[in-house]
Amino acid sequence: MKEVVQECKMLHRLRHPNIIQLYGLWRGYDPDLAAMRVFMVLEFCGGGTLAEAVDSREFEVRVCVCVRVG
Repeated sequence: MKEVVQECKMLHRLRHPNIIQLYGLWRGYDPDLAAMRVFMVLEFCGGGTLAEAVDSREFEVRVCVCVRVG
């Protein structure tokens, strides 16, 4: 867990147009697994950046499918 947190700290500070932005990290309880899990909030880059979509004021919120890793 310490290694994951350390890497997320580095990714959070990283700013580059060709790298997906990490916005946050948190731990939460997953009732399906009856265990604590780590969640990361990342920029979605389909068709542009999140900032461009918000600035255009013509964006639509869509439901996405989350995939569990690990």
